[in-house]
Amino acid sequence: MRDKWHDLAMQIDDATGRRTMSYINVGHSFSHLVMLLYPTVVLALEPIWQIGFSELLPLGFAGYLLFGLGALPAGWLGDRWDSGWLMVIFFLGTGIACILAGLASGPYHMAMALTLIGLFASIYHPVALAWVVGASKRPGRALGINGVYGAIGTASAALLAGFLADVIHWRSAFIFPGIACLLYGISFMIELKRGRVRMVRGPFRAMQPDQEHSGMLRGLVLMLAAILFTGMIFQMNAVGLPKIFQVRLGDDIGFGAMTAGALVSVVYLVSTAGQLIGGHLADHFDERRLYVMSYSLQIGLVMIAAMSGSFLLVLLVALAVSVQTGTQPIENCLMARYTPAAWRATIYGLKFVVALGMSALGVPLIAYIFATTGEFTAVFWSMAIFSAIAVIIALLLPANRPLSETTLANTPVTSS
Repeated sequence: MRDKWHDLAMQIDDATGRRTMSYINVGHSFSHLVMLLYPTVVLALEPIWQIGFSELLPLGFAGYLLFGLGALPAGWLGDRWDSGWLMVIFFLGTGIACILAGLASGPYHMAMALTLIGLFASIYHPVALAWVVGASKRPGRALGINGVYGAIGTASAALLAGFLADVIHWRSAFIFPGIACLLYGISFMIELKRGRVRMVRGPFRAMQPDQEHSGMLRGLVLMLAAILFTGMIFQMNAVGLPKIFQVRLGDDIGFGAMTAGALVSVVYLVSTAGQLIGGHLADHFDERRLYVMSYSLQIGLVMIAAMSGSFLLVLLVALAVSVQTGTQPIENCLMARYTPAAWRATIYGLKFVVALGMSALGVPLIAYIFATTGEFTAVFWSMAIFSAIAVIIALLLPANRPLSETTLANTPVTSS
């Protein structure tokens, strides 16, 4: 069994494992890319459809909600069915739904297409991350690299959508990425049928048996509570930054969708370094302390950003987003520690119900703040409050002693 654990733990070092990891990582880029095209396209749709920002942005709410809520059934299926074919459904479904958004003839059709994008995109996180954390002897590093790809997708969305909307047409901002995702899914399906990619899940360090019953459930509940608030911060940044930059920096950068999107892309490209740093730290230090330190720093950054303008605002937002994205591999390691291996995809699904589903309340919150105040200072103060709540909750997380290598060797693996 020990040899089997070692082989599984190092699977990303063989050719099939590396090929699988490549597909999974690029899939992370697509999952965030397709979800974040719309907040920038909205800037181009306002004058075309003659509908205001506060009315257009909520059209994507159901999609953002399902991006999270759909993760639970997807995770449940990931623990019981073939994860590879679930990934095929993810690629093909999101690609087709994205094309449908580009063909939308009005707000109703747009809302339906965005809802489908969220539903199919929800498959990615629970299924992929359940594999990633058991595919490497250094899961923090693997999650960090995977997170970089997700951040690249987030960064690319605003720039790509702004460029295509301004240079070609707003419809191309959905159709071109949709075609790319569809073609990539077809390639993954062919490789899966040939056996050149596979998704076999190994174990992950967990809590000691004497801590399992008393600490595991408590840890999960507390983590999910913290994730609700950290997810709100992520959602508010992701959907709000294009408009925030347009309003705060309009005199300096103009009002084009491409310019605002470019600044958002810079923020998220800078944040990719946070993923690598966070993944490295998660493999060497206490994740609970790292979590507390990260969101404590976040409080100060967003409070200063609330009072800032010009390009100092871009710098502060880039630092704040980098800190939060750097916490994601730490957060995923914490979730895995409090989760039995056989339920890993299901629990990750539950996590993303909260992180991406329930936290989608941040989308109408931003629309409400802008509609009532005409600016975004209250958005930053809200993020500071949510960060403080996350810190308080993280301080209550139960301590744990990592299992020894011998115990890991005797831990049963699961395949999917």
